[in-house]
Amino acid sequence: MPVKPLPRKLIDRLKADAKRGEAHGHNLHNTLGRMENIDHRRDPNSKYPHATDLFGYRVRQMNIKRNFPGVELVLKRTHGHEATTVIRYVEDVVREHNSKNTQKDYTLLRPNAYAVAGDIIAMSKTNAPSVDEIVGRNKNSRTARGRSFFEKLSKEHNVTLQQIRNAADSVRRYTNIRKGDLLVIGFEKGKLLLMPLLEIR
Repeated sequence: MPVKPLPRKLIDRLKADAKRGEAHGHNLHNTLGRMENIDHRRDPNSKYPHATDLFGYRVRQMNIKRNFPGVELVLKRTHGHEATTVIRYVEDVVREHNSKNTQKDYTLLRPNAYAVAGDIIAMSKTNAPSVDEIVGRNKNSRTARGRSFFEKLSKEHNVTLQQIRNAADSVRRYTNIRKGDLLVIGFEKGKLLLMPLLEIR
């Protein structure tokens, strides 16, 4: 299923809290660094677990269960760009792809993402793996999450590895989205559902 949008009330509160924190001299990156790191690429032995400007450390989960039960919030620090710039760029890439793509066996979805402040983006959590995690060329890129996800897709919808490769190759023809930056969200109405990560390449 596509990743659900976040409640408007939550986004408004995040923006207000960020603005208030900055007004009081709080460093948003330090606050972000204290949250749980949910990037599977992180180094568990890192000497800098609270850093948010390093590869594998920019994606954090914020606990909002008390005020927003059932909603899983992820905050991401972008890499060298304002949040609004990254979101607009990815939306444009998806729109251009969808206007040119002629393959009918997959759909490229626009991420539901929200600029909170500066280089901080909010979005719903997803446990979907990247294409690279499923069909990566080496064992370092393939993950247990990717294998498990593919086994379920294959069993329920007869999806093949080649089908995923072909869809990713098609996306690559029209965009600069790499396999490691392309999530496999699921399968619906006879089509693979793909979604790009919020990156500018």
